[in-house]
Amino acid sequence: MSEYFNPTHIPPVLWSLAALGSIGFGLSKTGIPGVGILGVALFAVVFQKSPGLALPLLIVADFVAGFAYYRLAVWPKMLRMFPWAAIGILAGFWMLNAINSSEHKDSAPKTLNHIIGWMLIALVGLSVWWRWLRKTPADPDAPDSHGLAFEIVVGVISGFTTMIANAAGPIMILYLLRMKLPKMQFIGTCSLFFLVLNCFKVPFMVYNGMITMETMRIDLQFIPFSLLGAFVGWAIIKWINQALFESLCLAFTAIAAVYLVR
Repeated sequence: MSEYFNPTHIPPVLWSLAALGSIGFGLSKTGIPGVGILGVALFAVVFQKSPGLALPLLIVADFVAGFAYYRLAVWPKMLRMFPWAAIGILAGFWMLNAINSSEHKDSAPKTLNHIIGWMLIALVGLSVWWRWLRKTPADPDAPDSHGLAFEIVVGVISGFTTMIANAAGPIMILYLLRMKLPKMQFIGTCSLFFLVLNCFKVPFMVYNGMITMETMRIDLQFIPFSLLGAFVGWAIIKWINQALFESLCLAFTAIAAVYLVR
């Protein structure tokens, strides 16, 4: 079997999981930011070297979100994060090359899935802590009190996790929540940040073989689902019980992550 399933021979159950993950990518861009982590987990379960397959689907949804919300983005909050995120992307690119080197080629898919799984477990834990366990909430009157060091750490970690696993969403969610942005500005800022970041990643993914003509052929099957999720998120954002939905997504993500590291 190829490193990727043949586009015409993906088993129906796995195809359905990938379609569901693609919808999650779209929803995460326009309506429910936390659901993207579930898409990452499902793609890692279905495909080897899943980051390269997921990235084009994320970018498609990014453009929908960018068109819908670009007027709402708070650019100063993003611009000061980009240099640090770029450093994290370069670090993630180096790690991917090390994983895919000739001496580790046979074990590369399993190693990458383990890394993605442990990252997802950590991000789920971080999200649970932020929502239910932390004792001191962020001060709404001093949203920038965390300082430059905090921004550097968050930026580098965001870049690294998005390069390795397309899973920086929860980290940026925590960062933007500390900014105390209104709901729609929050969505707009997050969407535009990842549109720029994901496009920046493409040459690196092509260089290390994560994105190929084969992966693009597979992606063609799932682009409609990513678009569907993006438009559904756009339509329902004002009415959905986001807290409940994201809690369910975190639970399913935890299950998938444990499967990846088993």
